Amino acid sequence: MVEYSEAVNYALESGKYFDLNTRDQYTDTIVGKCIDRYISERQKNYEVKDPSDKIEINKKLENVIEKIFERSINEKEFRMGIGVALDSRRIDKVEKILEADQYSSELLDYLTKTVLNSVKNRAFRIEVLKVVVSAYGKRTKNFNDYVNLAQALFLLKDHKACAELLFELIKAEDDVIDFFC
Repeated sequence: MVEYSEAVNYALESGKYFDLNTRDQYTDTIVGKCIDRYISERQKNYEVKDPSDKIEINKKLENVIEKIFERSINEKEFRMGIGVALDSRRIDKVEKILEADQYSSELLDYLTKTVLNSVKNRAFRIEVLKVVVSAYGKRTKNFNDYVNLAQALFLLKDHKACAELLFELIKAEDDVIDFFC
C-alpha cells in the first residue's frame, strides 16, 4: 500500500510525463489509485461539519481527475464518469456528464438506480435526486421513463409534482400506463 501511495506521488509530480492516455497495467493501476485517493479525500471533506477541518486536495491530483472526467465524456464512458462523480460527491460533474449524453434514458436510469442502491449519504442522495428530476425536465427526445421520475419525486417528498405526473398518466393513452406494469 505504501508503494502505491509513493507511486501516485511520483506520478503526480512527473507532470506531463504521466500520460493518462497510455493504456497499460502500470498506468491503469496508478490512475485507479489516484481516483481512490481523490474519492477518499472528497468524501471526507463532504462529511466534515467544520470547514476548518477540511483537507486540502492536491491540485495536481485534481488536474488528473479533471482529465479523467474529460476522457470519460470524450470516449463516451459515461457510466464510469458518473461513478467517479457520485463517489467523489461531484454534482457538477454528474450534471455535465448527463448533458454530454443528452439526458439519455439509459444513463438517467443507471444514475437513478445507482443513487438509490449505492449512495448511503442521505443529503447527497437528495442532491442527486434533484439533479435527476431536473434532467428529466430537460429531455428533448421521447420521454417514457415515468417510473424513475415518479420514484425520484416521491423520495424528494415532492408530492404535488408526483401527483401531477400521475394525473398526466391517467389522462394519457393506455400504452403509457403500461410502463408501470
